[in-house]
Amino acid sequence: MDQGVAAVLGASVGVVGALGAATLTYIATRKQAVDQGLVDFKKSLRAERREAYLAFIQAVEGLHPVLVALGWHGDITAAESPLSRTEQISTLRSLVRDLYRLQAQIDLVGPTEVERAAVEVWGRIADLRSVLEREQAPTHDSSRPAGADEILDSLEDARSAFSVTARRALETPF
Repeated sequence: MDQGVAAVLGASVGVVGALGAATLTYIATRKQAVDQGLVDFKKSLRAERREAYLAFIQAVEGLHPVLVALGWHGDITAAESPLSRTEQISTLRSLVRDLYRLQAQIDLVGPTEVERAAVEVWGRIADLRSVLEREQAPTHDSSRPAGADEILDSLEDARSAFSVTARRALETPF
């Protein structure tokens, strides 16, 4: 073999090897950048979910004075004076409106199971408001109207299901 041909072949192999190494380096670097972007996105989404879920749970806590007034959480302490029926309905109206807004945030950050659980909580609170609004004139403000016990039971179940579903969504790796 001629020295010139050997030199050209040697240089060609070197160029092909260098191009191959450069291509593999580019692909690996690109994949690493995409992977890092995905990790950052997942962290950001998890933080957004946590904020949305926490805001929803905290808003639902606004239900406590109504539950106390309805005698659902045991005896009323001296520090807690029960709400009148009008105040109960007003509190529930405001809560339904606030939860509807927060539910939209949960709908955006997902997942679907958590959004469904939020809708269930919102729906039970709206049902409770409807039952209290339908009652004409309560004989006693702390009495529970017919049908309220079933709604309160299902509301407790829905609140618990939301918490479990939200926790599962935050704990599950993507």
